[in-house]
Amino acid sequence: MRSAFYDARMETNDLSEALQAIMDRHGWTQVGLADRLGVTRGWVQHVVKGRRDPGIGSVRERLDRVGWEVVLRPKGRHPVKRREFHEKVVKFAGGAIAGKAAGVMAIPGGGNSPYAEADYVFSLARRASDMRDELGGGPIASKVLTQFKGISAALPTGGKELRTSASEFSRQAAWVLYDAGRPDVARNLAGNALELASGVSDTQREAAAHALLSDLYLQENKPDRAASHAEKGLRLPEVSDGTRAPLEAYLGWALGRSSWAGYSKSRSRKLIDQARGHTSLPPLDSAWVHGVSGLVLHNVGENQQAFTSFEDAVRITEPLPATQYQANDLANAAGVALAAHELDLAAELMKALAYVAPLITSGWVDRKVVTVLRESGRWADVPEIKLARQRLKSALSSEVVAR
Repeated sequence: MRSAFYDARMETNDLSEALQAIMDRHGWTQVGLADRLGVTRGWVQHVVKGRRDPGIGSVRERLDRVGWEVVLRPKGRHPVKRREFHEKVVKFAGGAIAGKAAGVMAIPGGGNSPYAEADYVFSLARRASDMRDELGGGPIASKVLTQFKGISAALPTGGKELRTSASEFSRQAAWVLYDAGRPDVARNLAGNALELASGVSDTQREAAAHALLSDLYLQENKPDRAASHAEKGLRLPEVSDGTRAPLEAYLGWALGRSSWAGYSKSRSRKLIDQARGHTSLPPLDSAWVHGVSGLVLHNVGENQQAFTSFEDAVRITEPLPATQYQANDLANAAGVALAAHELDLAAELMKALAYVAPLITSGWVDRKVVTVLRESGRWADVPEIKLARQRLKSALSSEVVAR
């Protein structure tokens, strides 16, 4: 999907500045830009720092992938007056490539706030997700809330596309704020995502918002409310497998912990089997479903199958860079092993978690590790557990350990 969508004129004289401007305007990291250009992060770094001249042909081909095109403009002529382009294409010419014979100009769209642009808001949602994965929610929470205020101010005069994008941004912002340790704000943002999606009849994002709220209420040990949101999401028409599977997993998890009458372990197990039966999920979604399934299987007393499900979750994500999901699955598996008094297995899982946790900046992961440390405290004198606890403590800052 191409998207170029900005409201301020940009002019620069070399390719490195142009690439940096593209990242700034789209809200992309170097990793995000590299992924979209089909190059490595190192390629982007070298060009941005002026260490590489990739040639105009290569640049033209790469940038076409993200909806930008190279245009050479003779130096010294009057600037081209702003005009509309298909998909608001931003034109630029690489002065560094053309020996300074050409300037670089981005010709933007209208004059409203950037938060009034649906594509821009959607890019901010993607940026929030990427940055949470890279930095954790804490460092970006304040910025995301500022962006949310700007988007909210633009909504009264915005149309359906803006509200759809705002729903997606609110959902991603909720994850950021939850990771930053502010579950109350996260719930409000998730509720906003649900309201906006419902208002524009976007059933897919409406279901995704229900899934998020179900997850948040499960984390807060409110299974009845979690089950309610999961059931509402599953009743929506034409929900994709990528959203249906987590909803089924959350409902199975919630029912195993719920006080509602009529909810049985067999129904909880059936929902988990349905969730794991979706075979076309992306790796991270599949791993997440298997991880939640492990918790449900533990709740219904099937610990060995729970460990297998956790193992499947970690195996799926093993080829990928360390993620919050890997740490979450290892922490949950360690907790189940401790509850089942499988101390040797718990120690091994805690040691694995100690290797992964330092690679991830996340308040959510930190809280998971602290929980494992707390739950393992009663076996602190067992040699293997003692060693695993020491490794886990070394993976955290002294402030986090003291919590």
